[in-house]
Amino acid sequence: MSGTYVPAFTVRRVREGGTAAVVRSSTDLDAELLADVLSLTVVDDLAEIDTFTLRVARHPDAFEVGQRYDIHLGYRDDLHPVMTGYVTAVTATFPQSGGQTLTVQGQDVFFRGARREQHSDRWLQKTDSFIAGALGGRRNPAKPGFDCPVRIDEQTRQGEAEHPRVVMRNQSTLSFLAERARLNGYAFFVGHDDTGYFVHFGPSERLPGPGPELRWGRDLLAARTAMRLDTAARSVEVRWWDRQQRRDRRLRATPASAGLTVNRDLYDLLDAAGEDRTISDRVVRTAAEARQLARNYLAESVKGLVELDATVVGRADLRAGGVVRIAGLDRRVDGRYFVTRVTHHLDEQGYRTELSARREVVS
Repeated sequence: MSGTYVPAFTVRRVREGGTAAVVRSSTDLDAELLADVLSLTVVDDLAEIDTFTLRVARHPDAFEVGQRYDIHLGYRDDLHPVMTGYVTAVTATFPQSGGQTLTVQGQDVFFRGARREQHSDRWLQKTDSFIAGALGGRRNPAKPGFDCPVRIDEQTRQGEAEHPRVVMRNQSTLSFLAERARLNGYAFFVGHDDTGYFVHFGPSERLPGPGPELRWGRDLLAARTAMRLDTAARSVEVRWWDRQQRRDRRLRATPASAGLTVNRDLYDLLDAAGEDRTISDRVVRTAAEARQLARNYLAESVKGLVELDATVVGRADLRAGGVVRIAGLDRRVDGRYFVTRVTHHLDEQGYRTELSARREVVS
């Protein structure tokens, strides 16, 4: 019998020096795994630290806090790397009746210490993309930065306005860049591929697509969509004090006037049911900054018009920060989606993947 549709995973301990020792493998030790491994859950979330949870029957001494593991998921003939993590907690349960169980919890190694380091720095007359790119590949622990590249597309680099002054005050590089991304309406996340870890900084609608198709009745086991127009912005007015002209200034924009193309097929509905917003609490120095602030605010709003929660048969190739194409639900919600959270779960009932995503149809 072919192993194409047989769910499988490997958990390999990574020792000092980079060598890996297989701790559990459903490919090689099916009988033992079926008896001892109760479940494996891997959570990939753009808003939180990626985590894994492994539940095992017996083997109370098999795992220790601080150990590092490579985790692969998928099917017997098609395994994919989903996380390199380190153990943060081990809980052994010894019930009065029944067998003992071990729950092992861990986090992605990229975030180990990344949120604890604090730095200060400043940049003059630089764009946010320039700052983000400069922080990539830095290996000096005394300065802010990542020991991996920051990926920014050229269109994003060319389309930003320079800031007279940007200050980083006692922040981790993660929190600082997440803040700059939020101000620009960008997606900011840590990913990894065959080349290793990378950081993405830029508009999510410019990520390569169209991505795998998930069709109702074929791939989607369950789905829930939510279209919220009453809490979205149909227009925004930016108010600021112009120090050079010494007067109050205002700038109003709509998704259409700002040149947005994401979910443009829903703008008529948004215009009928959306809200008019005002921004007066942001530091704005120039009209160019006001236009960029208005555009970024509206872009983030229209990206949240339609949200999706879905369950599919296990897909290890689905990752938070990726793109999928939803089909077969409804013409108003079908299309390109940006994935914000993925949960892989393997247990005695099989392998399934849950995902959360937002619609980002670009026209």
